[in-house]
Amino acid sequence: MPTAPKSGPGPTARMVAGARRLLGRLAAPASAGSVLSPPAGGDASYEYKRVTLVVNPGLLAERLGRETLVCCGAARGMTSVVAYTLFDQGYFLGERLQHRNFEDVDMRRAIPPRDQMLRPLANRPDFTTLVAARNADYTRWGFKIPHAVEHVPELCRLLRDPVILLCVRNPVGTGKSIVQRSETETGGIDQIMHASLRWVPALQYLVGQADVPALICDMDIVRRRPFAFVRDLKEALDLEGDADAIAETIGTAGYKRAEARPGMTFVSDDAPASDAAPDDADRPAP
Repeated sequence: MPTAPKSGPGPTARMVAGARRLLGRLAAPASAGSVLSPPAGGDASYEYKRVTLVVNPGLLAERLGRETLVCCGAARGMTSVVAYTLFDQGYFLGERLQHRNFEDVDMRRAIPPRDQMLRPLANRPDFTTLVAARNADYTRWGFKIPHAVEHVPELCRLLRDPVILLCVRNPVGTGKSIVQRSETETGGIDQIMHASLRWVPALQYLVGQADVPALICDMDIVRRRPFAFVRDLKEALDLEGDADAIAETIGTAGYKRAEARPGMTFVSDDAPASDAAPDDADRPAP
């Protein structure tokens, strides 16, 4: 099992403290469904559900049925649990998905991690062509790619009726999962905490937007209250499925399995994951 090497003092304590403050704001009040008044001078609205914070719930309701859903968060941040919950309730997440984590392999190639890109998404033909094809074929569709969290502002500009589903998990739990499950060098604790907190800029962006609906999921509570989480998504996105059976499944540890549906296939679990190498369009010239 890989271990995180020791490192000297760094910004870790400040990052963890900031994450704790942000997670504290996501703690649901005693009564689910309480609506918060927007800040003075702002137009955005917020609604706390059981384990989820909904940003701009009115706009979300208007877009339902024609939205493009982006499920994202830190790697090892439990985004696969959310993707399984969506998939098992009939939500289209791509034509070729990895079996264990439900990642759209075609969209993942079209949206590389930011540090592997030489051009914005708007200038990537593979991305724009794929999005145009999905818009033509599907009224509502989405995808799950953890590192899409690095592209949230641009995706909100480029996608048709975007809705962001942001998975927030405490950085200590995420970092532990990275160290335990990674097959490659994880780096020092500062690097692990940085990777675990990649959702923070996206959260700061989303809560300041009046024209982008978002679902902010507290994944630490999801593990403890899976039934509440499934009902939150079912109600917020008007999904159909056996909520109790899904909740019972996601309440257990490990990746979830599902059967293929018409119009999509599962690819090998050995296929490249979110840290796949960039395609030729983003390789530096020799």
